[in-house]
Amino acid sequence: MCDRRKMTKNFLSGKDVLFFIIIIALIIMFLVPSIRVLLNKPFIIGETPYYDIRLAKEITQEGLVFQDELNNLDYMAKPYHLFLIPFLYFGTIDFLLIIPFIAGILSVIFLYFLLKKFEMSNDESFFVLLIFVLSPAFIFTFTTLNVFAISLLFIIAGSYLFLKQKRILYPTILFILASFLNIINVVFIILFLFFISDLKKEKRSNANMAIAYILFFSFIYYLLTKALPNFLFQNNFHSFVADLGSPIGLSVFALILGTVGIIKTWPFRKKLKNMYLLLLILVLIGFFDIHVNIYLTLLFSILAGFAFAHLVNKKWEVEALRRLTILLLIYGLLFSMISYTKRISTSDPDDSIIEALEWLKENSDSNDVVLSHHSKGYWIEYFADRPIVFDYMKQNPLEQHSLLYSRDLDATKYLLNKSNVKYIFIDGNMKQGQVWKEKQGLWFLLRNSETFNNIYQRKNVEIWEYKESPQIIISK
Repeated sequence: MCDRRKMTKNFLSGKDVLFFIIIIALIIMFLVPSIRVLLNKPFIIGETPYYDIRLAKEITQEGLVFQDELNNLDYMAKPYHLFLIPFLYFGTIDFLLIIPFIAGILSVIFLYFLLKKFEMSNDESFFVLLIFVLSPAFIFTFTTLNVFAISLLFIIAGSYLFLKQKRILYPTILFILASFLNIINVVFIILFLFFISDLKKEKRSNANMAIAYILFFSFIYYLLTKALPNFLFQNNFHSFVADLGSPIGLSVFALILGTVGIIKTWPFRKKLKNMYLLLLILVLIGFFDIHVNIYLTLLFSILAGFAFAHLVNKKWEVEALRRLTILLLIYGLLFSMISYTKRISTSDPDDSIIEALEWLKENSDSNDVVLSHHSKGYWIEYFADRPIVFDYMKQNPLEQHSLLYSRDLDATKYLLNKSNVKYIFIDGNMKQGQVWKEKQGLWFLLRNSETFNNIYQRKNVEIWEYKESPQIIISK
């Protein structure tokens, strides 16, 4: 170990590690918005950011609200929505991307110093950070608008301050704020503090005190706000691996290296038992909430970086085989990064969806209910400002299946009347496998001109009016 560290100092100093990683992180974080500019797509990617922005705007206009009018659901302002409000005054919503951008750079910096507190060498720190910034989870977290960018920053910065300072005031404040952002943060922080206290015995009393404060304030917060997560059951291995199609997953090669890291650190299992327990619990939660892969990526990056550094510095009998193995792993990590960057850069919404929904807003009444796949709900609420039947908060898989897949016109009309549906919104993804693979179900029934009227059609996006309401068809 000593020889390896001396060798590393000659080629890679601590400042070099941080400098190169920040440059790589900046390049990666600029890639996605740059590609979206070239594709003429909006900067804000995905569905949930538009829900968060809509509620943050509503708070700025009406003050603290206790009901989401469009969803007709009880609501209490969340800390994350309050955090967004100051940034909304700087102009367009695109400016909000400065939040994950800054959080990403600060997270990398604090993670570097945290690794130093764990006495990791320069080469180990470099590979941990490199694997982290090349990961699909890093790209998702710090190039899209989401609560997890702030969560990771608070957790990593809080952990570093906890190890650096004798007083626990500032790190505990960061941990408590993070616990308010997501209930998964509570589990992660508590087990991570147990892990730290196992490694640093002198920190055990401070860790116990911080855990007590976190549990107390978290219990009060979630009891008052009832802000429990809306878990989406995954129940398959594919949901953990980005290369197999997961929207937020681990790289296959990082997963392999992380597994090697577990094997290499197994002799120290008594000290690392809480880290292994944390990994196990996160995997179990991952079957219910895919966002847990962000936290798994952080832990696997540490383990994978340790394994990679061991691989690089280990003497092999066949040097050519060693170089080939290292190149294969590097190319694998780069391939996952490039593949995921391409996939997320082409994600919806695009201009055709936004134009259609803005058109609907101008050509419909404010109380007209819109039916679509639940993944379109937040876009409809934000851009069209219209109530919806389904979104991520109002999922009803059985009823949605009955509405979208039934070929029984009378049964479909009954359900449409029951939900007071006025318009039906269909985009390209719905017609290309997300809902239908061919003209079936509701898409097939739309040909009944006595019941449905096509009022908008452009760039593979369609809007249909339920019952007779003839309007000019927009076509291109």
